[in-house]
Order: sequence, then C-alpha cells, then structure tokens
Amino acid sequence: MDEWAAVGSSLMAEGADHSPPVASIVIMTYKRIDFLLEAIAGTIGQVFDRPYEIVIVDNDPESDGHERVLAAYPALSGRNFRYYRNDQNLGMFGNFNRCIELARAEWMTILHDDDLLSDDFLTLIFSVIDAHPATDGVVSRKAFMNQRQTALTTMPGVAYRSWPPGTVTTRSALQRVFKSSAARREVIVRAVSRLVLEYSFLGRTSRRIAPSKMFWGPILGNTSGFIFRKQAALEIGGFYAEEFPASDLFFFARFARLYRLRQHRAPAAVYRIAENESAKPDTCRGAITWIHQLQRIMAGRDLPAWWLRFAPLVVARYQREYRDLWGVDLSTQELEAMLGIHVPRHRPYLLWVVRMALRGY
Repeated sequence: MDEWAAVGSSLMAEGADHSPPVASIVIMTYKRIDFLLEAIAGTIGQVFDRPYEIVIVDNDPESDGHERVLAAYPALSGRNFRYYRNDQNLGMFGNFNRCIELARAEWMTILHDDDLLSDDFLTLIFSVIDAHPATDGVVSRKAFMNQRQTALTTMPGVAYRSWPPGTVTTRSALQRVFKSSAARREVIVRAVSRLVLEYSFLGRTSRRIAPSKMFWGPILGNTSGFIFRKQAALEIGGFYAEEFPASDLFFFARFARLYRLRQHRAPAAVYRIAENESAKPDTCRGAITWIHQLQRIMAGRDLPAWWLRFAPLVVARYQREYRDLWGVDLSTQELEAMLGIHVPRHRPYLLWVVRMALRGY
C-alpha cells in the first residue's frame, strides 16, 4: 500500500453532497471514457435507501475525463461524488490500492471501468450484510456482457447468459443445438452448472466462502461485485502487483482466510468481454502458474495435503478455458515443464464430481 505513497491524486471534481456514506462505489479507469460512462450509469441508478458515494480514480495523468463525465451526467454535481486524477500512472494494482485509500465509507467496492453493476446491487449485498452482521465482505455472482460474435465457454462463479438479455434469439439457439454437437455439449454443461449452483447454495440466498474454495482457481471471478470493509483491505495490504495476473485470486484467498466472506447467489455484476479483447500468452502462463502456486501454499495449511493430487485437473481446466475463451493455446508439454507436474487432458465431469465431493463450489 505504501509503494506509491509519494504520488498524489488530484481532486478534479466533486458534488455538493458531503454527507457520510454507508458505502463507496469506486470506479478505476484508464483511457476508456466510453466504458466509464456506461459504468457510471449503473452506479447513479442504484435502488438503495441509504447514502452512498461514487468515486472515480483516473490513472491517466493527462485525462480530461472529469469534464466529459460531468457533461454526460450533470446531476453528479449535486450528488455525493468525487473524481480524482492520479498525478502519475500507478499501474493497475497501484490504482486498485489508491481506490481503497480514497474511499470514505466503511464498506466499499471497486468497479473496473468496463464492468457494470445491476441497479439493485447495493440492496442485494446489504441484505446479506444485515442478515449476517459479522460478515466482512460479500461478493455477488457475475453475468457476461458478450460483445463478441464467438460463443463464450462457461466459467466458474459466473451466470451463464449473455448480457443484455435477448442478444441470442431462442430460435437461433435451438437451431444451433440441433445442428451442432458443440452446442449440445454447451446445453449439457449449462444444465449441470445450474445443478452445481443449486448444490452449492442449497436454496440459500448467500453462502460462506471458505479459504479452501480458492484451491479450485478464481471461482469468484474478478473483484467487480465485491463489497468489503475498507479496514480489512488495509490490514491485508491491498493488492500485490507482483502477483499479477492473479492478484484478484490472492486477494480473495487472503480475505477468506482472515475474515468472513460470503457470496450472494444473484448475478449482480456484469463482466464485459468485447471482440477486441484478448489475453496474451504470457498472461495466461502467469495466471496458471499463480493458481498452482496458491494450491501448493494451501495444501497442508488450509486443507489436506492430499488435495494436491487434484491440482493437475484444475490446471487442465484452465488450459482449456484460455484456449476456448481467449484463443491462447498453451501446450501440455510447456505447462508440465513450467509446473513440474503431469497435466492430464481436460475432464470436466470428473472435476465436477471431485469438487462436489469436496465442497469445492
């Protein structure tokens, strides 16, 4: 948290409402003003009966984003609103930590500028906090905003539907099912995933997330849709840049180990995947390396050491995900040399059975 302490953040604009907020919605942004304006739309329209603030932290020292935001949303001048511009680019996770520092409320959430929150996000999350007052953090499930022409593969912890609704017609979807074996497999996967969801929540609105669940990879996705106590994040030390690209996963793992973390079953946050987005091979290699590193750390500490025998199944699962989702094909030989383990072929049904047996969902 102290790495960028010498770099300031200039207050470029603020609203007239300075009342103490119950929650802070902090949006981190960098040179994506169109996405930022979409993200703001969901924050100002929250159906919530308690005071909250909207904070934007711009990581572009040359940005005029505050002017464009106020031009698009003049009502913000009367809201509990602040727009900061970092005096120097802090990097992704430096900006994450600056967001934590600049929030004023006890409870806060950090939103990527290309992701969205549902209008009832705060109401849903605080219903869990009110029901479980000892909770320190609540994360919602997520939906995809599919802005690509290619089909999305399923991912853990995510609602399996496109956003907004209606982007794929029922007729076209049925035609794909009858004509394509891949589409039929997708229907089966989604059906099984729905059963797994019901199994994991057992009819409850929310569930406790134990540290052991992080063994299975980033099952909670990124931090969009996650509300947490600011003090807890400060005590953890925020996000560690050296753990990129798995800093979100490690933050969740530390949080679940040290504090009480719950997940709401509703998909109240939206993760955008656009046609022009792609992951670099080095990023995917780094993600799998860190996932396996966390498994090694947890085995024998937070869970039985023999769980490590299932680690290769998880590696194979993400090898397939990165190929299907991002078009990055990491060879099995490369992964085996990198991790020092035997990587089997992807066996999703076996992984489902193992995870269900070990309460890994």
